[in-house]
Amino acid sequence: MKKIVSLICIALACMVLTACGENNYNFTLRAFSGTMYEEFMSLSTKQNRFIDNIEENIEGSMATEEKNVFTSGLNTYNEVNDLILLIMPIFDLGQTGSETSAVYSTSNFNNSVYKNIEIFQVERQETSLFTEQNSYSYKMDWSDGGIVIDYSLEISFNESLNQNDYTINMNFQDSNASVNSFTKTYLVRYEQGSSYFYFEIKDSETSLNSIEAEYYILSDDYYIARIRECTYVNSVPNYTSIDLMFNNFDGRLKYGNFSTQKPSSIKGLSDITYSNFAVISEEDRASTLSRYAFDISDGRISTEKVTRGN
Repeated sequence: MKKIVSLICIALACMVLTACGENNYNFTLRAFSGTMYEEFMSLSTKQNRFIDNIEENIEGSMATEEKNVFTSGLNTYNEVNDLILLIMPIFDLGQTGSETSAVYSTSNFNNSVYKNIEIFQVERQETSLFTEQNSYSYKMDWSDGGIVIDYSLEISFNESLNQNDYTINMNFQDSNASVNSFTKTYLVRYEQGSSYFYFEIKDSETSLNSIEAEYYILSDDYYIARIRECTYVNSVPNYTSIDLMFNNFDGRLKYGNFSTQKPSSIKGLSDITYSNFAVISEEDRASTLSRYAFDISDGRISTEKVTRGN
């Protein structure tokens, strides 16, 4: 009888653990079902919806210091999201092949200047095809609003990765100066078979400062991302990293300062699981630098942190 009771208790304990979700999530890869443009727009839509939902719960839910870190992390995601959305029409026009012009929605932008562009129409200009490289030029011209974006795209094959590298130079000009005109250089990679996106964003091709953004759309409908930012001060790099994980209304956000040590990539998911992504690890607890991890569940935001350094 005691053995039967013990077995029942073990079974109930397993059911409770599964119900809590720790054993419910399997971070496995899935393939893209659509084009790169379609997949990233879907990711961006769900990411923005998740961020909008949790922003409503920030007020009064945490201390000022923690709130500032949390808000800064969300702002970084929004800014990077906007910079990527500015170039995504190029991949749509490039993948459709026959089309040379199309109008794109600005609903997923966060910056009000981009969001209020009435006609975000991108056109593919004259195409130059060479033996060694494929190069294309594009233009977005919203004449009434004073915004003109010139793009150039060069496609090269990366033998070590066995995939294409997409290098995009973007020149954003706003004659009304509602935002500062700027230039950006992008290196873009994606993997059709694993729903992986990689973006490196710089002010110019020779700039040392950079932002690297990685995204995965996983088989259990979780979306995860890591943004690594590098800023050089007196010729010394300083790295910060922000992780985001979400599924519908629940998720996690983690911020970390890594000083001169470059944070690892999430590519391949070799060391990434539901249990250890975007949470304070034992390595974090031993660190002399700041780490903040925020858990969003059922509309509540809880915080765990290590604040032994800057």
